[in-house]
Amino acid sequence: MKIVCRLIAFAICYLGMCVPVLSAQEKEKVEADSTKRKGLPAISEFIKSEAEVHEGMFNVYVQDDKYYMEIPDDMMEREFVSMISIIKGSENPKPTPTQMYGYPGDALTHTIISFERGPKDKVFVKKPTYGYAVTDTTMGIYNTVKNASLIPVLYVFDVKAKGENSLLLDVTTAVTGDNDLFSLKASAKKMGLGSFQADRSYMTKISTFKNNIIFRSVKSYSAGSRALPPSPAYPKGGSEPTPPTRWEIGVSIALLPEVPMRPRFEDSRVGYFAYGKVDFGANPYKSERISMVSRWRLEPKPEDMEKYKRGELVEPVKPIVFYIDRNTPKFLQPYFVEAVNLWRPVFEKIGFKNAIIGKMAPTPEEDPDFSIEDIRYSVISYKASLVANAYGPHMADPRSGEILCSHIGIFHNVMAMVQQWYFCQAAASAPRVRQYPMPEEVIGDVMRFVVAHEVGHTLGLRHNFGASSTYPVEKLRDREFVKKYGHTASIMDYARMNYIAQPEDKIDTKDLIPGIGIYDEFAIEWGYRYFPGMKLNEETAYLRKWVGEKYKEDPKYRFGTELDMSDPRWQSEDLGDNSMKASEYGIKNLKLIMNNLEAWTKGDDDEATYLKMIYSGVLNQYMYFVSHVLKNVAGRYSETPLRSEPGTGSSMVELERQKEAMDFLAKHVFNRPDWLFDKRITGLAEVDGLKTWSSIQRFVIQNLLPKSAFLTTCVELYGREGNYTPEEFFRDMEDGIFSELKNGDEIPSSRRDLQMEYIRQVMVITNYSEVRKTTNLLTLFTLQMESVAKAAEAYAVKTQDESARMHADAIVKTIRGWLKGEKNAIY
Repeated sequence: MKIVCRLIAFAICYLGMCVPVLSAQEKEKVEADSTKRKGLPAISEFIKSEAEVHEGMFNVYVQDDKYYMEIPDDMMEREFVSMISIIKGSENPKPTPTQMYGYPGDALTHTIISFERGPKDKVFVKKPTYGYAVTDTTMGIYNTVKNASLIPVLYVFDVKAKGENSLLLDVTTAVTGDNDLFSLKASAKKMGLGSFQADRSYMTKISTFKNNIIFRSVKSYSAGSRALPPSPAYPKGGSEPTPPTRWEIGVSIALLPEVPMRPRFEDSRVGYFAYGKVDFGANPYKSERISMVSRWRLEPKPEDMEKYKRGELVEPVKPIVFYIDRNTPKFLQPYFVEAVNLWRPVFEKIGFKNAIIGKMAPTPEEDPDFSIEDIRYSVISYKASLVANAYGPHMADPRSGEILCSHIGIFHNVMAMVQQWYFCQAAASAPRVRQYPMPEEVIGDVMRFVVAHEVGHTLGLRHNFGASSTYPVEKLRDREFVKKYGHTASIMDYARMNYIAQPEDKIDTKDLIPGIGIYDEFAIEWGYRYFPGMKLNEETAYLRKWVGEKYKEDPKYRFGTELDMSDPRWQSEDLGDNSMKASEYGIKNLKLIMNNLEAWTKGDDDEATYLKMIYSGVLNQYMYFVSHVLKNVAGRYSETPLRSEPGTGSSMVELERQKEAMDFLAKHVFNRPDWLFDKRITGLAEVDGLKTWSSIQRFVIQNLLPKSAFLTTCVELYGREGNYTPEEFFRDMEDGIFSELKNGDEIPSSRRDLQMEYIRQVMVITNYSEVRKTTNLLTLFTLQMESVAKAAEAYAVKTQDESARMHADAIVKTIRGWLKGEKNAIY
């Protein structure tokens, strides 16, 4: 026994002598393992008294350069929305007119997240998608869908300590690193960011509130590259290098309502943004795709419910509030506030007063907790940018479509665009713009419209490109009609100023600018009318029937999607129910403007900078008119009737209207509009008139010729009788472009260029396999070219003009070479 004891003692002594000294890392690991064996420490023991503490929805502790977040147990499995936004943008030595993101106030990404306890003292951050639904949880398929919807893990946090009803997570790596949740990683591609630079990135501030938390940090990235959109120079797009960048960002995480708002299901006849999902329980025999529209939660206060039912105006539980960025130029600030408040009367018509409020963002003295990056606040931020644009996004709860927040962006250079709009579309009727610089009042009036349009988007409304087509052209010259109804049924259309109005109509200058229209009021009522006591299916059925009634009542309630490329009623930048008549009035005004352009732009502009901008606007406006007319050729009306309603769903644009469009093109495009290229103006504006006109004619021909294939398809679908046929189209093109050859008239140089360009484009388009497969279409092209060659041959014999004869000979040789299949047949 003694021998055994001695051996044990010897072994202990020997082993003790041989144990190596542990490193600091190894000791930390041993201590951590020991802690796990003993159980997690209490938060009160783990967090030192000198730690920095932020109390709120999640308590956050900063200790020994580490960040810990305390999550209450009852927050597990709750949904949160996380928004990443820019507080300070990075210096950009080469800003471009296409760079849409990277400015203070930009809300870049938002993500729905939830927390789940994991094994071995881990907490998972999940990213639910809500792509599938079963409305009835008692159905057998409910569990099948649930079992097929295991939510992916976005991030994993270590649990370091626990409280009585909470867990303490180590979030250091997440908040200080580069990831989708706390950094710009998800936006790296669109912003052209290079690799993350951890040694130049750091935390700046943490704010915690009852239902929200904000992490602020500086993130640095190396040089990278940004994708460029396709352009005439680079049809397939390209890329450009970007410099190293440094950003201050805010990550705002807010608790979502435990009970989602009641959804409102999409009706394609009313233009709302929508969230789609597949419902396996709506139909027992197949899955159904359902879409919930985006809208704010506007509900009467419980104590006011009876008043609301009686039709009295009540205030909502939570109004929609937009805060105007104080960095907005002072002269624009009141116009931006007014732009938001323009929507108030619309909500009053459905029973809510003070439903939407525009106000200036509070100063730090007024509210030290206010910040643009806080997800609780919707803002209109102003961007120091070359982009001539504005945008109105929103962030919605995918469970219900409830809009939670919006960051409208107004780019500084949009003011250049609104000056072009107002001058080129309204200067003929609005003397107040005939000066340089344009008065602040004018710019403010138009900017109010721009901001109100973007606010409409944030209320859930899509573009309604059909709204302006519901007004007869001649009514837009009626002073009283325009004062009462405006010149478009929706501010959500791209209907800018009233370019149809003529000086003698004496339309009030402010009535030349769009306002909220009859469609907007209808759409807001559809989306926001509250129906107390009505079940969801009853509400859906009621609204569907109501929309049908409104459609029958007045065409002004109709919605026209911007996604339809065939319907000439649904266009941007247009006005009235007839593109040709509207464009004739528009061109008449443009001629007046061109005759006075130099006088009306006089001022401190000796470099002609302002004149260049306005003349560029005139050229753009002319092209809008041409494009509007082009869409009528081979156009097709689209309808979306229910089975209970009459109508076929689509039909060809009337024969007479398509012929009218071709006549317009023959008059205003196939014959060069010399009034548009005044030598004095083009000289001052440094514009090559000949090159510009050649580009315009090429654009028109390239857009016209493919319509022949569409016409072929349409007559097969709708029949030839009473419709515009490919044969008529080719005859009209030949008469409009080659009339001198048949009539023996003199051929101006501009017409010669047009004729050769047409032949070139025929040769290009007939090389496409789609055309070659259409035997009838290829035959029509061939017959037309043979007819042109025969006319040119006869013309060459008769003409006394040597240059005209040479031109006619070139036509003959080119077409004959093409007919023989020669490559490079063009002369």
